[in-house]
Amino acid sequence: MQPIVRILLFPIAALYGVGIWLRNKLFAWGVFKQTAFDKPVIVVGNISTGGTGKTPM
Repeated sequence: MQPIVRILLFPIAALYGVGIWLRNKLFAWGVFKQTAFDKPVIVVGNISTGGTGKTPM
């Protein structure tokens, strides 16, 4: 990666890191609540509808 791009993106990465750190602290302090379920939960991800851009050109 070009050094100038790294320098320009560093502040954004630092803000993102602070945001994630703060979110984790808010969960630890009990400000944000977690929800637990008695039954098992199945999560299905990475499903897309319509075209996914894989058509060869």
